[in-house]
Amino acid sequence: MPIDAEMIPRERQHEEIASDIYHGGQLLRGNGIMHPGLLHKGLVERARSQGADVIGFCPVTSVDRHSGGFTVTTPKGKIETRDVFIATNGYTPKAFPWQRRRVVPASAFMIATETLSPDLMAKVLPGGRPLLENRYTPLWIRPNEDGTRILFGGTTGEDLGSLNSKAHQLYGEMTRMVPILDGVKLTHCWTGKVAMSFDLLPHTGTHDGMHYAMGWCATGIPMGTYLGHQTALRITGDPASVTALDDRPFPTRPFYTGDPWFLRWAVAWLQWKDRRMMKE
Repeated sequence: MPIDAEMIPRERQHEEIASDIYHGGQLLRGNGIMHPGLLHKGLVERARSQGADVIGFCPVTSVDRHSGGFTVTTPKGKIETRDVFIATNGYTPKAFPWQRRRVVPASAFMIATETLSPDLMAKVLPGGRPLLENRYTPLWIRPNEDGTRILFGGTTGEDLGSLNSKAHQLYGEMTRMVPILDGVKLTHCWTGKVAMSFDLLPHTGTHDGMHYAMGWCATGIPMGTYLGHQTALRITGDPASVTALDDRPFPTRPFYTGDPWFLRWAVAWLQWKDRRMMKE
């Protein structure tokens, strides 16, 4: 399938963003933005409308396999089930050591501005499209879903510190990228876990009789939703469940058990590669 894309030279980049720090970029049509909280709310409502029980704040502490299926133990009780589907990504608990060894959780951060005037929004992002930097430690910027605020993120994998200090750091990066935003106020700063795989690919398959889908590498909304659906089809025996990512080798590293003690140095190395690339 052809990709609808266009290269934007530097002299035209103000058509997409009020910034002079880039040397042009690629306009990739066909992408979009969404409100992940509302998507989650809709999925939960749809599941409950079909008779599913959705139980929050109920971590799995152990899974025991037996001839009839599995016994899943949680703080709120035990569940007897035929199938187990693990889709915990950056929040994979010790109850799933095989999966936990194969994803590296990292904190991602976002800030939101106050409500901005339509004129300022049109100046910052004239096309109303999201922008993602092409580097190892990228920043990203986009309008919110109703086009009244700027959402800005980055510094994934760096030390958390406090959200106040992270907000100051991201504000500095945002105003460096788009100077006309200097002086606007922030209303929110938040964080959440993404999960990187060692081969930078999502993975889906089965291990020890349990289904899994994880390792979204910061593409969790599209890939997680798609592969979650495909895994559900696989559990029900539907041949339409097959994907190119099924049961691929899911690498790990020696002595890694799920605690990313090396993340600080890995991020520093990637930042060094970014600086070297910019000099070249």
